Amino acid sequence: MTTKHISVAEARARLAAILDGVRSRGERYVLERHGREVAAIVGVEELARLDRPSGEPPMGAMALVGLWHEVADTDIDTLLADIYAERERDAGRPVEHAS
Repeated sequence: MTTKHISVAEARARLAAILDGVRSRGERYVLERHGREVAAIVGVEELARLDRPSGEPPMGAMALVGLWHEVADTDIDTLLADIYAERERDAGRPVEHAS
């Protein structure tokens, strides 16, 4: 998602619409005063992500990035088999398995 740059004056005039876009569409804004970036408007989920201590692992599927070395090969094989089976069942088409 791209970040939109707007002036503080424009933000003041369009605040309700901006907040709706942040909440419903995940939009992000950088507020500028005299051409200089002074603040940002982001959703609360984005703020929580930014506030998370750097040593704390991320949540969700991205948490797996970089952690595969801690997962047993048999568990990874089982996960992949489940994914391929679900894709085949869901799409009703054969799925090529990686070697």
